[in-house]
Amino acid sequence: MANHLTQKFSPLLGNYSKYKIGIVCAEWNAEVNNLMLVNAEKTLKILGIKKVDVIKVPGSFEIPFAAKQLLQNKYDAVICFGTIVKGETMHDVVLAHSVTDALMTLNIQQNIPVILGVLTVNSQKQALDRANGKYGNKGKECAEAAIRMIEVKNELKVKKAKN
Repeated sequence: MANHLTQKFSPLLGNYSKYKIGIVCAEWNAEVNNLMLVNAEKTLKILGIKKVDVIKVPGSFEIPFAAKQLLQNKYDAVICFGTIVKGETMHDVVLAHSVTDALMTLNIQQNIPVILGVLTVNSQKQALDRANGKYGNKGKECAEAAIRMIEVKNELKVKKAKN
C-alpha cells in the first residue's frame, strides 16, 4: 500500500478552532465527490474546526472560479473536490491540466493554501478506491493537508517576524 498523508500528519499547533475552511465540491461524479466531502468535514470537525463553508459547483472545470471567490472572503484554506474520469477522447487530460493549473495559480497568487482533491482516474472504481478505499481517504487527507499548510504559513510568518 502507498504511503499516505494520513499516516504522516502530526499537528503542530493543536488549536484549530479559529480556522475558517472553504470547500468547493463538484456535483459531476457526485458519488465520489460527496464521499470526499463527508470525510473532509468529519476530519475537520474532529480537529476542532468550527467554520466550514461548502460551495457546490456543476463540474471540475468550475472549481477554480468558486475557489477564487472563497479566497477573496478571508478563508484560511480552500479544499477542492472533483473527479475526472478518463473517457474516449482527450477531454479528461485537457480538463485536468486546466483545473490543476488554475488551482496552482490561485495557491501562489492568493498566498492562501488551496488543496487539490481533484481525482484524475481511469474508472469509477479507481475513484472510489482513492476517495475512501484501499488506496486512501482523499477527503481526510485533504483536510489534514489544509491544516498542515495553514501551520506552515503561520510558521513562516513567525520566522519572518524574528528576522
